[in-house]
Amino acid sequence: MSERFLSHEGFRDLTQNLARDGFCVRAPCQQAPGDFLFAEVGEDFALADGYPNSIMPPGEAFYPQEEEIFSYAPGGASVKPTLPDHQPIALVGVRPCDLAGIVLMDRFFLSDVIYERYRLRRKNSLVIVLDCTTPCKKGFCLDTGTGPLAREGFDAALFPVSDGFIVRDFSRKAENHFKILAPARPEHLKTLEGFVSRLPGEFSSRIPGSQAGFDSEPPAKSSLAWPYLARRCFSCGGCCYICPTCYCHNTFERDGSFIRERDSCLLSGYHWLTGGGSLRPTGEERLQYRKECKLSGAIHGKRMGRKPCVGCGRCSWTCIGYATMKAYFGKKEALQ
Repeated sequence: MSERFLSHEGFRDLTQNLARDGFCVRAPCQQAPGDFLFAEVGEDFALADGYPNSIMPPGEAFYPQEEEIFSYAPGGASVKPTLPDHQPIALVGVRPCDLAGIVLMDRFFLSDVIYERYRLRRKNSLVIVLDCTTPCKKGFCLDTGTGPLAREGFDAALFPVSDGFIVRDFSRKAENHFKILAPARPEHLKTLEGFVSRLPGEFSSRIPGSQAGFDSEPPAKSSLAWPYLARRCFSCGGCCYICPTCYCHNTFERDGSFIRERDSCLLSGYHWLTGGGSLRPTGEERLQYRKECKLSGAIHGKRMGRKPCVGCGRCSWTCIGYATMKAYFGKKEALQ
């Protein structure tokens, strides 16, 4: 298809029309400290160009941090499943790295054994992505192949220009909202072409070793990189809770409810075994397990189609030690 143009006014009309069509429209909203979170927006919402990655990934709309699975009466006399809200969701302004995270979660939850709660939320949803024109301070999407332009999995891809957005492409599911737009003007296309021609200069590699470093497998278990990183990791689990491709969870009972909540493989309790003992009793073993989970194509390549890391940089933002991706790839390169 030929690229089309969506003005800022047209964008506001788009979000209003989505809401009128029954969608819960969620978009990046600035919070008091200056951070962004995806939240339901009203009629006067305007998308902020250049906003940094939201604190929590937008895919949380389909796989929330915590949810009730079922409730039960005292004594277990009756059990009532708690189904998710069936209202379709429109995520607007998703960054390409987070879109890649949603694509990976789709492959995990919607193949082999289907997670019905995820499927119900994902069904009839729309994901409208906003291409990045400004590099993140911690992100490295160019090295992971997930940005700065969205490649797959979106229902519409918007590229920001001075007076609106170029609609680079859209899916059949979203065509009613975009097919009536006029073609993008030559000056708009020139802006897009100029941006592409300047890559990768404007998005210089964010990790040591660049794409080749990312594509390589994690070091051997005997590598000195692991104790180096483990001494800097506090095993707090923060990087797991904000990762767009982490899906591990725990379940527990609370006040007549059976709850599923996100869990972290960096926490010691995650690896406890029934009857005592642990699969990974040390912080170094747990850190190595997490890095291999995100950065080994041999482990996840066949099922997920790629390494689960999408280069969003959130784990580096939240790390209170120095076990960041830059530290990992830097030490890995130094010890090759």
